[in-house]
This record gives sequence, C-alpha cells and structure tokens, in this order.
Amino acid sequence: MSKRNKNRQGYKKTQVGWIPEEWECDQIGKYIDLLSGQHVEAKNYNSEGTGLPYLTGPTDFQNGFPNASKFTEYPKVICDEKDILITCKGSGTGTLVVADKKYCISRQIMAIRAIRINHYFALCLLKKAQSYFGKIAIGLIPGISRADILNFKIPLPPLPEQKKIAEILSAWDRAIEQVGKLIDAKERLKKGLMQQLLTGRMRFAGFGKPVEKKGELPEGWQEVRLGECLSKIVGGGTPSRDKAAYWDGPIPWATVKDISSGSPEKTIECITEIGLQSSSANLIPRGVNIVATRMAVGVSIRFECDVAINQDLKALFTKQDMLCDDYLHWILRCSEARLGSLGGGSTVSGIRLDDLKKLKITLPILPEQIRITAVLSVCDREIELLRKKLEKLKEQKKGLMHKLLTGEIRHPDFTNNKYKIEDKCQQ
Repeated sequence: MSKRNKNRQGYKKTQVGWIPEEWECDQIGKYIDLLSGQHVEAKNYNSEGTGLPYLTGPTDFQNGFPNASKFTEYPKVICDEKDILITCKGSGTGTLVVADKKYCISRQIMAIRAIRINHYFALCLLKKAQSYFGKIAIGLIPGISRADILNFKIPLPPLPEQKKIAEILSAWDRAIEQVGKLIDAKERLKKGLMQQLLTGRMRFAGFGKPVEKKGELPEGWQEVRLGECLSKIVGGGTPSRDKAAYWDGPIPWATVKDISSGSPEKTIECITEIGLQSSSANLIPRGVNIVATRMAVGVSIRFECDVAINQDLKALFTKQDMLCDDYLHWILRCSEARLGSLGGGSTVSGIRLDDLKKLKITLPILPEQIRITAVLSVCDREIELLRKKLEKLKEQKKGLMHKLLTGEIRHPDFTNNKYKIEDKCQQ
C-alpha cells in the first residue's frame, strides 16, 4: 500500500494507499470481462499455419508481443484484438501482452477485456502489478486464479482523468517506440557497412578500387590466418572458491556470462590481488580483444578496464605492425557465427586453439584498417547513445506511471497543481 500521499490535503486512505478524494478504490473485476482459455487437443492443432494462431503459454509471449507457433481450426476460446493477455500458470505467471489480432488461447492464459475502464489505463495498472501476480502464484505449477484477477483492488479515477493519464503515458510509449526504431535502423546500417567495408566491396579513396564479386580479394589486401597476426594468446583461470580471501576484491574477473552480457564497463564478480596471484587467472589490459572458447564460443568483447579472465576465455594480443586491436574487434564480431560452428564437445561446446588460429581473414594495410574501424566505431557510439536515451525514457515512464496511477501528480485539468507533465516528455 502506497504511503506517498499520506495525510496530504485532498487525499484519502484506502486499501491501495492514499489516493485523491474523488477517486475510487474498487475491484478491477467490476470493470472488465475476463475470458479463461481452454486447451485444444494435440490432434486439433498444427504448426503449418492453418487456422487461427493458438497461444499456449508464456513461451509464446516474446519481447512484449504474442508470437504463436501453433495454429488450430478448432478454437475453443478466442480473444479479440487489443485484449490484455495474462499468463496464469507456470514460471512466467503474470506476464502481459496485448493481442494484435484474434487468437485462440489455452488454459494457461486469460484475456482481460476493458469494458467500463479505459483500456490503456487498465493495461498500465496491470503492468504495475505484474510482480504482484507472480508473487501470489501458488501450487506445484505456480498459478493464479480468476478470483485473483477479478478481486484485484485498483485506484480508479473518473473516466475522463483515466483517458488523460493514458494519453500522457502513451506519449512516452511513442517516444520509446521511435527511439527503438532508430536503433534498429542504425543496427541495419552498421551491419550493411560491416559487410561492405570488411570485404572490400566499399573502399575509401586512395586505398584502391572496391571489388565487385563476393569472395574476390581486394587490391592491396592479403588473406591470412588469424594466428599469423597474433603475438600471443593468453588464457585464464578461477581462484579457489574455498578461499574467501581470494574474492570480492578490486580486480574485475570475467567469465562467459560477462562476455554474453556485452557490458564492457564491469564484471559480475571481482577477485583480490592474492586471488590473482594464487591462481592461473591472468590480468588483461583494457582494450585487448577477449573471445570465449568454451560455451558461448566465438562471442567476444573488449573491456574498458584491466580485467582478469577465467579458463573459458582467451585474450588475443595482436602484432601491431599487421593488425590493430580495433580492426580485430570487428573481424571477431563478423566471424562470430563461423567460430561458433567450430565449437565441439560432448557436454560443453568448445573450440581448440589451433582451430582459432586457423581462422582465415582478409587483411587490408594498417591505414585502411584504421579508416574502416573509425566509421564502424561512430556507428557503435551513435547506437550506444540511443540505447542510453531509450533506457532514460523507460525509467522516466516507470517513475511517471507510478505517480500518475497513485494520484501523486495529476493532469492540470483535474487539479490546481500546474505540474507540466507534457514538458517533461520533451526532455
């Protein structure tokens, strides 16, 4: 129960916290229709796309959208476009998506249809409560019941104010969507530039003509094996977990998890100086390319700080007169799939050092390497700035949503509070 508005003039205490006096505290069930899904027998659904898309559970909710992998010509319960779908069984209980068309839904899903409440306002209330539904799920296979949803208490302003709140938060959604589209466009541009620049199909003036055919070696380039361009390959190790003195020190210690997360600023775990000295872990200088040779084979990263590495990673030190670290970074990113396909092993995928060294690459002269990496690095920086902007917008929306849904701040049409919410969205 929120206490943010406690004893504030014009507010009252309710089961959902302190809310404006003209708001109500009520069960959401009075304002929605709730449809419970039913399973379709296996013989009556297919994966060929025949019939209505059939959503079976949380695995069909991907990246905030419904994504059916099964279809049926014998639907039992059908949701409508814009219905709010909520998973009611399994590890993803409480996950929400909005239907973009009609779907058949299984008994692991319920459809919430806004009837006497603004649709988007209801969606925001339910999104805010996602973790709550996950916490109250019970049973061997955790789940929530119809009563859990229908009896869920909500703060409820008059419908006109609901609409205004929905308009404000929708503005943030549109901004978030626009930045997301910009990131996608920049990613596509970068991918195209990588394919063109790293193969010589696009070249800078003064370095020779671009090639026209795929696989053709550009003028002035040479085809070499990666091992020929490296001065050394350094592995790592793990300090003993039984020695507390080896852990939680000042030295970042990287594993495959850190490589996969793609965060170059920090690692999940850190070790002490004695931990580094008492193990086969090695300290790798910032900016050196590190590649995973076990598990997430081929995935690479360059940390922005000195970092120790474990035995699943290898640091690649280049011969500076042949290959610059920046160019190797892009070569590794472009070769990730090739390296991954070399991974073998009965239990844990891994790549042998000999196979890593044999990786064939095409190599321009150093000045051309530097020009290529400069262009691609600009793309990366632009994308990173957009990602930070996207995260900022999401955080702003999260904070604003909480304040609007509790009445802490209100639209000027419904209060003397002249807080300019629309101005904040433009920041």
